[in-house]
Amino acid sequence: MVKLFVNIFFIGIFFILVSCKTQTANIIDDFENTGITESWTFINDSGTQGTLDYNKAGNGSIACLSWNVADGGRWVGASKNIDTIPKNANGIRLKIKCPGVSTAWLYLVDKNESIYKYRLSRSLTDLDDTQWFSKTVSFNTEPDSISNGSFSPDIAKTLKSIVVAIEPRMDPWFPKDRWFPQPKGDMWFDDVEWVTDYDEPLALANEQQNSIPAAKLWQHTGVCTHFEHGDLNQPDSIKAVG
Repeated sequence: MVKLFVNIFFIGIFFILVSCKTQTANIIDDFENTGITESWTFINDSGTQGTLDYNKAGNGSIACLSWNVADGGRWVGASKNIDTIPKNANGIRLKIKCPGVSTAWLYLVDKNESIYKYRLSRSLTDLDDTQWFSKTVSFNTEPDSISNGSFSPDIAKTLKSIVVAIEPRMDPWFPKDRWFPQPKGDMWFDDVEWVTDYDEPLALANEQQNSIPAAKLWQHTGVCTHFEHGDLNQPDSIKAVG
């Protein structure tokens, strides 16, 4: 009986260790064990000022990007080199908290210096600036824009680095040196990890859940409707409306 108990105990320990190892292997950074300055680098657009730091949040730590575009520039970011990738990695997931009047981005940079840019937009029912939201970017999803190259779903084979970036939104009704609501702010991000399976429903970067077509909304309300997604700079494409 004692021998059986001992065997069960060691089997349980084995599975716990395997589980912890697997979870750790899928984490790119949760900012709990390594100072952010040791693995991430602050980058910025020409003229933009800002900082990259990490703050305490409850019992853990989170990364914080601060920006100030009063003297020029458009964005700031945090870059991390990628040395190893799980063989079955299909995407990247992370948690973000940022003002709704800004645009969050995830850049995937390959060894040819091609940059795949994914806009991390929130759904229309998830616009509370004080709340965190989780976003997943699939490697099979075409990016919102590409610099220096063309799209390839095999990005995982050539991925060199990732960049988490934030771009404050410019007020379209004023000259280009006017920002809404102000030219400085903060963005927090945490729990950056590899996605190795799609057994759960995903909110991909180019999808908007809980939304309603503009034409259908107009038919139900009888008014000309014009709206923007929470983190997008450009309004929705509105057809057959007004």
